[in-house]
Amino acid sequence: MNVLNSLPLWGGLAALGVSIPVLVHLLNKSRPKKIPWAAMELLHRTSQQRARNIKLEDLFIMLLRCVALLLAAFAMMRVVFTNDGTFFSGAPRELIIAIDGSFSMNHGQFQSRFDLAKKHAFEAVKSLPSGSKFSMVVMGGEPDVIFRHSDPDLDTLEQRLDSLKVHPVALSLDNALSAVEFLLDESDLANKEVQFLTDGQKQTWESLSLATLDRFAELQKMAAISVVPLSDGSFENLSVSALHVVSGVRRVGGFVSLSAMVTNHGQRPASTSLRLDHGDQNIEVQTVGPVESGESQLVRLSAQLDSSGSNRFKVSISPDNLAEDNIAYLAIEVPEKLKMLIIEGKDREARYLELGLQLQRSGYSRGLNHATFPSTSVRTQDIESADIIVLANVGDLSEDNLESLVESVRAGSGLMVYAGDQMDEFAAERILGQLMPLSFEATINPDSGQSHQLQVSAQPHRISRELSRLEAELSDCIVKGYHQLDPGPQANVLLGLSNGKPLLLTQPAGKGHVAFFATGPSRNWSNLPLNPAGPILLHLLIDELSATGIPRAFEVGESMDLDVPSSSLGAKLKLLHPGGQISVPRRTSRPTEEGGVRLSLGASVEPGFYGLDLGGNSDVEVLAVNVDSNESDIELASVDDLKSVLQGTGVRVAVKEEMVDDTQQQTLLGSYLALAALLLMIAQGALSTELTRRKQQRTSPIRTGYGVGVNTD
Repeated sequence: MNVLNSLPLWGGLAALGVSIPVLVHLLNKSRPKKIPWAAMELLHRTSQQRARNIKLEDLFIMLLRCVALLLAAFAMMRVVFTNDGTFFSGAPRELIIAIDGSFSMNHGQFQSRFDLAKKHAFEAVKSLPSGSKFSMVVMGGEPDVIFRHSDPDLDTLEQRLDSLKVHPVALSLDNALSAVEFLLDESDLANKEVQFLTDGQKQTWESLSLATLDRFAELQKMAAISVVPLSDGSFENLSVSALHVVSGVRRVGGFVSLSAMVTNHGQRPASTSLRLDHGDQNIEVQTVGPVESGESQLVRLSAQLDSSGSNRFKVSISPDNLAEDNIAYLAIEVPEKLKMLIIEGKDREARYLELGLQLQRSGYSRGLNHATFPSTSVRTQDIESADIIVLANVGDLSEDNLESLVESVRAGSGLMVYAGDQMDEFAAERILGQLMPLSFEATINPDSGQSHQLQVSAQPHRISRELSRLEAELSDCIVKGYHQLDPGPQANVLLGLSNGKPLLLTQPAGKGHVAFFATGPSRNWSNLPLNPAGPILLHLLIDELSATGIPRAFEVGESMDLDVPSSSLGAKLKLLHPGGQISVPRRTSRPTEEGGVRLSLGASVEPGFYGLDLGGNSDVEVLAVNVDSNESDIELASVDDLKSVLQGTGVRVAVKEEMVDDTQQQTLLGSYLALAALLLMIAQGALSTELTRRKQQRTSPIRTGYGVGVNTD
C-alpha cells in the first residue's frame, strides 16, 4: 500500500479524526460520584440488563464513526494498492516519456495516433506522486528533448503538448535510445520509469537489430521500460510514392512525360483523384483506381515547359487519414538557352543531325542554339562555352581542344560521339580514354553486306523506357556499319544490334555525361537518321546529357549538401523554406573536385519547395523535398509480435487498457473511499437516531411509594 499525498499530514488528521468519537464516548461514560441510597437499589437492579445493551449499541455507533472518518482520511491520502514495486509506485520517481513523432503517427480516422500519445503522456505525468520529475522526448529522425527533469506543471505541459506536431520523417529508434539513456544517467532519483508511446509500425519494430535489442536490455537495468502501442484501429492509406520524369526534353517549348506512383497501403481496394499542378496552375486531373491492397498504380502525366528557370510540379491525391504522403514535389530546371556545338570530321557529316535539331512543329528547337565547325577549325573557347558537344565522325583533335573537351565534360557538359570511318581504336583511346574507356574488337564497314536491326535494352533507364514505345519505328532501322566494342563496367547499353553487339552506350564522367554511338552519323552507316525515331532519340540524349548540375531531389530529414561553382556565389546566401522561414547556408572547408564550393544547407525539416538564393547573378535554385515513401506503410505489429521481438530484454509491452495510470486508479479508489465514508456517516446518524427513539419508547416508569413515576433510564 502506498499513499500519494502527504502521509504525516493526512495520517495525523486520520488519527485525530478517529480519536474524536473515542473521546466523546469516554466522556459520556463519566458519571458523578455515586452516593448509596437504599431506595434506589430497586432501580439499579431493574436497569442493569438494559444498560449492557445500550453500551453495545454505543460502541457500535462509535466504531461506525471511527471507520467513516478513517475512510475519509484515506480518500484524502490517495491510497494506492499495487503488487508491482516499480510501475505506479507511490514513491517519487523519474518518468521519461518517449513519444513517436514519425509521420505515420499522424494517421487516424477520427483521432490521430499522435493525439492519443499526447493524451496518454498528459495523464501519465498528472498521476506522478509528489516529489517526482519527468522528462519528455519526441522521437523522429533526431530526438527532440522538450522537458528535462521537470516538475509536473500540468498547465505548461498541456500548452507544450498542444504545440507539438508530427515530424514528417521515419522513426530512428537508435537515436531515441541514446537520448533516453542520457536522461537516465542525468537523473538522481532512485525509481526510474520509461514509457515508449508509439504506433508500433511493423516495418520498424519487427526488424529491430540485435544491437538495438541489446540497448533495450541495458536500459531495462537502469529503469522500468514499457512500450505502449497506440492506434485508433484504422489502417487505410493511399500515398503518392514516387514522381519522376520518364521522357521528354527539359527545354523551353519542350514536353516532358511524368510518372506518378499511387500505392495502397491499406487493407481494402481504394480509388482516388490525382491532380497535377505546374506552378500555381492545375493542368491535369485523373481518376485513379481502384487500387488493390498492397499494390501500386502508375499514372502517366504530361506537361509543356513554356518558361525557362525552375519549373515546379506538384502531384496530389484526395485527402485521406494520413495527409503527409498525399503530395509529391518535383523541380525541373529549364535553361534559357542550350548551346550545342557540333564538330565534324568530314564536310557535311552532320547534316542529318542538324535536320534532327530543327523540329519546328514539336517545339523542341525553341531554346536550342547550335553551331557546326570542322574539327580542324574549332576553337577552345567554342568548346568551353558549349553545354552539349557532338563529335560527328571525328578522329582527331588538337591537344588544346582535347584538354578543353575533357575539362568541360568533367565540369558538367555533355558529350555525344558518333564513331564513323574516321574513328579507330587509337582515336577512341585518345579522345575517350579519360572519359569512357572502350576496347575496339573489330570494325564492320558499311559495304560489307551485313545488316542488323536495332533492339532496345531492358535496362531500367528512362531513355530505354521511352524507346520501348517506339519499337515499331526502331524495327525498321537497319545498321550496315558499326564498331564491335567491349564496353567498360560503368557503361549503360541503351541500344543494341540483333546480333547482340552494343550500339548506344552512356556513362557519367565527373559531373557530365558521355553518349557513344558505335556507328556513324550519316545514312551510309545506318538509316537511323532518316527514321522518325532518330530525331526523337537525338533530343532524348540531348536532354539526358544536359541534366547535370545541382541535385534537386531530397527527402525530409536528409542533409542537403551541394557543390556549386565558385563563380555563381555572391556575398549573401540564403535558403527559403516552404513555411516561409529563412536560413543561411554554410560554406564548408571541403573543396570540390572541380574547384567549386560545397554548401551545407542543413537537414530538410518539411516537404515542399526550397529556394536556394546564391546571392549572385544567377536565379534562385529550387529544390524539391519529399517524405520517405517507406514510412507510408502504416501496418502495425500486433502486441504478441512486439512481445516476441522484445522477449529477453525485460521490456514490458502493454496496451493502453493495461497501462491505467495512477490518476485514474487513485481517483477511482479515492471516490469509493469518500463515498463509503459518507454512507457510514449517514448510517451511523440514522442508527443513532433510531436507537434513541427506541430507547425512549422502551422506557417504562416505575412507581415509588410516594406516587412519583421514575424513568428506568
